[in-house]
Amino acid sequence: LVSGHEPSTELRILKMVNAESARKDHRNHTIPVLEFVSFGGDWVFAVMPRWPSQIFHHDFGTVLECFQCIEVILEAFNFLHEHGIVHNDVLAQNGGINVITNKYAWYLEGLRDPSLVLYALYDFGNALIHPTYDDDWSMKEIYYVGHMLDLPFRHLQSTIPSLGLLLDDMQREDGLGLTARVSLLRFLEIKASLTKEQIESPVHDRMWDPDQGAVSKADAPQVLPPNFVQWNSSES
Repeated sequence: LVSGHEPSTELRILKMVNAESARKDHRNHTIPVLEFVSFGGDWVFAVMPRWPSQIFHHDFGTVLECFQCIEVILEAFNFLHEHGIVHNDVLAQNGGINVITNKYAWYLEGLRDPSLVLYALYDFGNALIHPTYDDDWSMKEIYYVGHMLDLPFRHLQSTIPSLGLLLDDMQREDGLGLTARVSLLRFLEIKASLTKEQIESPVHDRMWDPDQGAVSKADAPQVLPPNFVQWNSSES
């Protein structure tokens, strides 16, 4: 349910990001709406693909797989902010991956194939629409995006220090943080600076803990037979 008696901001946003012109933008990684269904003239439901909120849960095998996910997230917020949309609920649980697995399988390997995996943002229940763009509100939201990216990706700073510096700058609290646009541009510069060996190198840590630092992949991922995993091909 995305709207009731009074048309909701969430419904307005979902229609904005699912317009034909918006869907042609390669940065639009919001969850696609397959159909809007109305009941009684007032209630509107949005039918969406079933993409579980496990965007960071499963194993990242290579730097390329990590960078693909980061790029999608930064592109998505760049797209939203350019259209005056503030998600306003930046949490990992509001990002999905197009893989359906056993809901109790929280850490699997082999699910990040760049040719198959898709990521998407969803849940615009708290989102806002600003009539004009402003660096201030973009920087405020990017602070939380940086915080969200810390857990799954800051451990990469041991071999890619510039990524750690980017995350630091995204989370500055002195009014000199980064907008969505600048964050994406800086990330793309980092990506372009990597050698083929660096981008294809394996990832040995699972996550970043603010107290312990990098947490290694001490526990082997659960491995499921190929026919257990279902890929949803709907494009974000």
